[in-house]
Amino acid sequence: MTHRIVIIVTFAVSCALISAAPASAAKPTPWTDNYGEARSPTIPKDVRKFVIAAQACAHFSGEEAFDEERGRFLAKMIRKNCANIEARREKLLTKHKGNAEVEAIIAEIWEPFA
Repeated sequence: MTHRIVIIVTFAVSCALISAAPASAAKPTPWTDNYGEARSPTIPKDVRKFVIAAQACAHFSGEEAFDEERGRFLAKMIRKNCANIEARREKLLTKHKGNAEVEAIIAEIWEPFA
């Protein structure tokens, strides 16, 4: 009888511990930028969006419009990705001030614009 109680109590405690584990306990995975480089999973989503937009802005700004259709496409991509890029950068640097990882990735991404 004593063994049965110990087994039941052990089972109940194990179930309680399992159910108490947070659902988000899974390890975050890296994300990939526009150039296929794996980036830290701890970079906030707003900074991720900026990185993607800044990379696209630098890319499309350097492209040649070899015909009218390409010119329209490039203009659209530049409007979409480059709009207020410097103000967006400053806002993120202010928001995440003191976060060395964020400051480093923004500095890296900003190099083509400097």
